[in-house]
Amino acid sequence: MADEIKIKIGTKIEPEEAKSLDPAKRGQTAPVPQDVEDVQGQEYWTQQAIGCPWCGATNWLWVSDTYYYWYTCWNCGNPFRA
Repeated sequence: MADEIKIKIGTKIEPEEAKSLDPAKRGQTAPVPQDVEDVQGQEYWTQQAIGCPWCGATNWLWVSDTYYYWYTCWNCGNPFRA
């Protein structure tokens, strides 16, 4: 039996609000899961599948409670929170 993947839907960030957010706190997303070595030197990370609230694309991203606060969809480029 294959593992079940649960996809949480992100929360939209309106483009005007995104302009005021710190770009250093924006996380990267990808269409497929990424290897652990891609986030070397980081403290606590969890890889999650988040559905883009704008276009519905599945975004795989590394979540940290202390580092990333917002993301942009790999597919449509719109901003969201995980």
